[in-house]
Amino acid sequence: MTKMTIQQFAAWVAGATFTESQHIDGQTETEVSGYGEYDEDGEYQGDTSTTKTYAYVWKTLEAAAVEITYQREVEWVGTVSERHEDSYTSSEISNGETWVMAGVELIDEDGDVITGWERDEALAEVMNEHTNIAEIDYEALIPAIATTDIDIEEDTDMETITLENDNAPDVRFTGEEVASSSSSADNSSSYYSGSTGRWTVLKLYKTAGGKFIAQSIGRTQWQGEHDRYKVAVCETEAEVIAFFGHGWLAKSLYEEAGIVDVTDVE
Repeated sequence: MTKMTIQQFAAWVAGATFTESQHIDGQTETEVSGYGEYDEDGEYQGDTSTTKTYAYVWKTLEAAAVEITYQREVEWVGTVSERHEDSYTSSEISNGETWVMAGVELIDEDGDVITGWERDEALAEVMNEHTNIAEIDYEALIPAIATTDIDIEEDTDMETITLENDNAPDVRFTGEEVASSSSSADNSSSYYSGSTGRWTVLKLYKTAGGKFIAQSIGRTQWQGEHDRYKVAVCETEAEVIAFFGHGWLAKSLYEEAGIVDVTDVE
């Protein structure tokens, strides 16, 4: 095992030619992201869950049988194979080692091996000054954002729209909005949702190919809660009605869209 003082190690790092590699290892978990509530029609909507992946990422620099590894944690909404949101979060290691060395030990002026936080501080200072070890390319390691493409067309004046969709790929299509309706968090409004600080937005789109894209958004002003998104691709008006239901908010949208929600009786 090679032993070096911090000064010797810094001089060696400054002159070394490193090969680098990046790796990732993660697992997917499902968490409750919102608790059930009653919608505008008095129907109880169950708890919502979010699928997240938590992973360790590390970058290793290697030269002359010496390996220096820097590790971080990263998390994103989605699975190990697909990301459902554009953003991700990286942070310091909460349970484990940030720095790992192999093939060399750092020693002090008395020849004693430096360990623990003192070694890590010395490593961080030397490696960050002379190398790019802390510059991890997360986008190359974590999965790409997944989308479900519906009727994408370039030769049209219609807009290409991407809709958020919880716990599933976002939905992207070429089309236009045909109707929308919204309740209100204001209890003095005639459109009051019935739930303080929460309201619902319904949107209906039509693709260039004639399909309907229905989206329900549960908005919240409460700290610790997140907006909720659900999207359905519908071939017919009947499928749109099956998705949105028969509540007053849905019927407001149907009226704007020209959709008839009635049951004919002889």
